[in-house]
Amino acid sequence: MADTEKLKRENTAPLRQAMQHGSAGKNDLARLTHLSFPTVSRIVDEMVERGEAQ
Repeated sequence: MADTEKLKRENTAPLRQAMQHGSAGKNDLARLTHLSFPTVSRIVDEMVERGEAQ
């Protein structure tokens, strides 16, 4: 479980950085961060739930 949380944090960091440069769709974020679309989608959805993203 700890490895999963660590990986999630490592994947969230580049997403947050990419989002600071303006709004972008999930496809754009996946391309910019080199993360898979499902990974980006899951993390962004969680960020929206927590109020960190719109």
